[in-house]
Amino acid sequence: IPYGVMRRRVVYGAAFAFNCGAHRRSDCGEMDSETVEKLLRLSALELDEGARARLVRDLGRIVALIDEMQSVDTEGVAPLAHPLDAVQPLRPDRADPNVDRPTLQQGAPATRDGLYLVPRVVE
Repeated sequence: IPYGVMRRRVVYGAAFAFNCGAHRRSDCGEMDSETVEKLLRLSALELDEGARARLVRDLGRIVALIDEMQSVDTEGVAPLAHPLDAVQPLRPDRADPNVDRPTLQQGAPATRDGLYLVPRVVE
């Protein structure tokens, strides 16, 4: 398993196993080799010593960042769906009779009579 994929699995396991999102880091304990061993068992993963040391360091940084974010006073701040108050500009949905079909279909693997040919998926 690539290190990035493995790290995501262990991080999700850490969040699930210790519920650190709801508590302070001091409640969850420090991120140490023993904690990483438990997470690796829960995630059904094995790592060599070098990867294990990197994981301890990376998870420690992640937990520290979460702890720092939790210390921010958010009292009275309305939840956001997105940090930017932006509106997606949409063009009108209308047919354009002046489409240059041959140019658009140049990259298609197969076409006939102006239509895209695709493999049959339903018998």
